[in-house]
Formats: sequence, C-alpha cells, structure tokens
Amino acid sequence: MRPSHLLIWLTLCLETFALNAAAPFELLYFYSAYKIEWTSLDSSGRTIATGCRHSPNNFPAGESAYAAAATAAGVKGICTFDEFVKYVGRTQSFIRYRYTAATITPDPATIKVKFQQTFGVYPALAYDPAKLLPTWASVRANTPLTPIIKQITNAVQTAREVVTDANALVATEVANSKSYLQIIQQLRLKDQMKFMGQAITGFLRQTSFTTLKYATDDINYPNGNKFDQYQRIDYDGTIATEPGATQNEKVALRTAIETYGTSTPQAPSELAQRVQVRGGYYRTSYLRLLDEEKKLAFRMRNEII
Repeated sequence: MRPSHLLIWLTLCLETFALNAAAPFELLYFYSAYKIEWTSLDSSGRTIATGCRHSPNNFPAGESAYAAAATAAGVKGICTFDEFVKYVGRTQSFIRYRYTAATITPDPATIKVKFQQTFGVYPALAYDPAKLLPTWASVRANTPLTPIIKQITNAVQTAREVVTDANALVATEVANSKSYLQIIQQLRLKDQMKFMGQAITGFLRQTSFTTLKYATDDINYPNGNKFDQYQRIDYDGTIATEPGATQNEKVALRTAIETYGTSTPQAPSELAQRVQVRGGYYRTSYLRLLDEEKKLAFRMRNEII
C-alpha cells in the first residue's frame, strides 16, 4: 500500500510563494488553465489573468510565428507564456525574467532551464493572486496557493463544460495539467522529505519498527522523459522490517505518514503542527490543512481536472 502524498504537498504550498524548483511547473499549470478558458469562453466568462495583454513589441522577431500559431489554435490575441509569467508574477520576484520566446506552447524542459538560469538559488518566487484571479471575490494579496489552485481547477471545469475533449487544444492542456500537478507534488515532496523522514523516524521510536525504508520514483516531463527523481517513504518496505509489529502499530505508522504536517480538527487555527517523539518535538513548520483542502486533495487525486 502506498499512502497518498497529495495531502502532504498541499500543506507545503499554503503560501502564494513558489518553491523555486516547482515554480515553472506551477506557472505552466496556470497557463494551461488560462489557455483552456481562452479557447472555451468569451471574454465575459474568463477568470484567469484577464488583464494580460499581448504586445507585438515584446517579440518583434517572433510576432508572425506567434500570430499564425495563435490563429490556428483559435486563441488569437492570447498572451504568450512569457507575457503570462511577467503579468502574474510579482514584480519584485520576476524582475529578472525576460521575454525570450513568442510561444503559446511552452516546452517544459526549456522553461525549467530558463528558470534555473534566471533565478538560480533565489528567495521564494511570489505570484500576484489579484492578477492571476482578478474576478474571484475572495482573492487577497496574500491568498494562499492551495485555494488558488482549487479556484483555477474549478475554472477549468467550468470551461470544459462548454466544449468537448474533441477540442484538440483542450485535450492537450488537460493532459498537460495532470502532468504538471504531479510534478509539483513530487518536487515539493522531494524538497521536504528530509524533514518528514526525520519526524517519522522519531515516531518509529515509539513502536517496534527500527528502520524507515524509502522508495525512489522518477519525475518525468509530460512527454515521459525523466528529469529528476525523489525518495518517498516506503510503507510496505518499512512494515516488512518488523514482522512482529502489531496491526495497531501498522495503522499508526500509516496514519503518521498520511497526516504528516496537518493540524488536528481540535486546533483549526494552529499555525504549525508538531509531531511528538520521545524526548521532544520535531516542528514541521507547515500551516494547517483545512477540511476543504482535504476535499480538494481527494478530488485532485481521483479526478485531476
């Protein structure tokens, strides 16, 4: 049995700040949703980055190719990916980002390299929620990332209701969206696994288990090409190390893994959940995961767009 880590990654993205490694894929996800809305709805029904404007001045050498591609895809006038990034990224975070390609079909491998070359090791990149979702009544300057992703997912579902998957652009971007969400989950989990491993190792001291086992998974681009890998806790491998473990201990271990970083229902306003271990606490430093976000995790795990 492999516990779901989607609940975990949602707890890791509760601020409107991007983990740098995940930032290009979060923006690719947002852009896919933006394109789905653009091709499915008229301007009065769109909700994502509605203030973004394409300018031929941004890409003098590539304007003709852009115009042909946008017209062929039925999204004439849409912002390129670079324009979208500059528009929804907070100015102080994305001031280094430059227009380099007049494309509406960004290649994730190319974008990943561009972000690495542009930002390197850089403070967390921040998005502007009000520009990303200007018509959303609940949007605030500090709106957390989890409800933003939920709102964008809802917007995509609304747009899809008026088209069929026979629409080539929609079908392609829905498939891309699924891949981008999985990549975001994997990269955030990779970034935090050292803290999770420490906390769960501490938890094991209260049980008959002695060794925490890990499994390695690949992180792939939408085309299936591997570009990274990460370790996740191997529940089955861990329980196999102690054949004499009780059923209660096995259930407790699974629960500890699946609920790591979440707050308890008795303390919904708690800012950080602490996992108690023998001799003290390991502080996870994650904000709470609310019931609504758990529902979103279930939806994304079972339906994903």
